[in-house]
Order: sequence, then structure tokens, then C-alpha cells
Amino acid sequence: MKVPAHVELVTAALEAGKHVYCEWPLATTAGEAAALAAAGERAGVHTAVGLQARFSPTVRRAREMIGEIGEVLSATVYSSRGKGNTRDVPGWTAYTYDRRSGAGLVEVLGGHTLDLVQYLLGPIRELSGRTAIRNGSHRVAETAEPIAVTAPDHFLAHAELDGGAAVSVHLHDGEAAMPRTRIEIAGTEGNLALTSAPETDPWAAQAQIGRLELRLSRPGSPEWTVVPVRDAGELAIQAANVGRVYDQLAADLHDGTHTVPDFAAAHRLHELLSTV
Repeated sequence: MKVPAHVELVTAALEAGKHVYCEWPLATTAGEAAALAAAGERAGVHTAVGLQARFSPTVRRAREMIGEIGEVLSATVYSSRGKGNTRDVPGWTAYTYDRRSGAGLVEVLGGHTLDLVQYLLGPIRELSGRTAIRNGSHRVAETAEPIAVTAPDHFLAHAELDGGAAVSVHLHDGEAAMPRTRIEIAGTEGNLALTSAPETDPWAAQAQIGRLELRLSRPGSPEWTVVPVRDAGELAIQAANVGRVYDQLAADLHDGTHTVPDFAAAHRLHELLSTV
């Protein structure tokens, strides 16, 4: 389902008193997201949004280990996608090159990345950034129809966390090599690094989808040491993290808890992205 259709369909489900899970991005604007969050509150139902990167076993293990590296000083995030690395692109992706669709690099990968940073390290207090369109010439592969590109393919941001740590983020489309992610977290007593595991499918290499590997280094022992992570998932990699969201949402519904990101969390993330 395309992002511009979310508001109508989600609103109808909420008005019918249904629990609603919606993929990320929740909406095309922060205003739409605010309206959906408010509608969910009025309906008194569970709402959930697909910010699945935080459900990766590696991400959860890294979060458990943050205290082992002392006070967090800074973090550096790099993530790329292969989308748009050729002039001719699949027709089903054409709408994402229109910024009004709310489904470009900034909204999709930017949202997943900033949610991941905050899940690991805490709230972002201040965010500034720039975007750019570096490849504005695309055509629909099936028809050769030109695409008017208005969605940025580069996103660079600087953030300050509530705890004072500095964060830099560089995201981009058009990766000619295998897409990849690297997150380095520097602390007073060591560093953690989350890096993409080898994948054969470029789409699966995205931060919110692909497997991540975890490494640790410490003063006096600067070489990176692999941290074992237990991952007993049986689903295909493209579905694994989303499946973990479903499992947790089922537990929330059964137990009356609220651990999966809801529409209010999605609204806050939309607001954060709107500052760039």
C-alpha cells in the first residue's frame, strides 16, 4: 500500500474500533501522523507502526551492552541503498521519486535510522541537516517514461542527544556497490560497531531489513572483537524483523502492554524528520 493511502484506510479501521498495524512511514506529513495518533487515542485501541530495525537481535544486544562502554560520547551512522543506481528503474518504485509521496530516502531510511539511533542511545534533543538530489534523471524501465525526481537521494544530519552525545548521519541512494550500514558508538570505556552482514539481495541489505554483526573494542585492546548474537529466526531475512514486530504486538494485545512503537511514537518521528 502506498503511503498517501494510509490516512484514509487507517482512519476507517480506527473508526471501526479495530487495532491497527501500519508500516512506516505512517503518513506523508507530520500533521497527518498527528491526526492518526489522536484518532487512535480516541478509539482506545492498540496502534502499532512498523519501525522494525529496533527488533533486530543484534540491535537489542547492542542496547544491552551500551553500559559496558561507559559514557557515550558520539555515534556515527552510515547507510546506503542501491535504489536509483541506474537511470532506468522499476515502475513500481516510480512514485517514490516524488517527494509528495512521503516514501523517499528521507522518510523511509531516515525514519528507520533515527528511530534506531534513539532506541540505542536515547532521545534526540536537536537535529539539523541537509538533503540533496544528486541523480535527477530516471526513467520507468518498462516504458522509458521520464520521472520528475523531487525526492532527495542524499540525507546528511547532525544531532545532539539528551545525554549530550553528538551523532552524525549520512544516508544515500544510488549505491553502486552492495548497500551497507555501519553504526559506530564511541564511549569513554570502549566502542561498539554494528555492521551489515553479507547479503546477496541488495534490497535485503537495508538497515531495517538485513542482518547486522556486532563488534566491540576497548582501550588497550583496539582491535574489533566479534560479539556473538543469538538469532534463532526461521523467517527469510526480508521478513524476519517484521515478524518479530508481529510477535511482540501479539504479546502486547494478549498482555495489555504497549511495547511496540505506536502512532504517537510515529508522530514524534515524523516531527523530527520535518525539521530537516
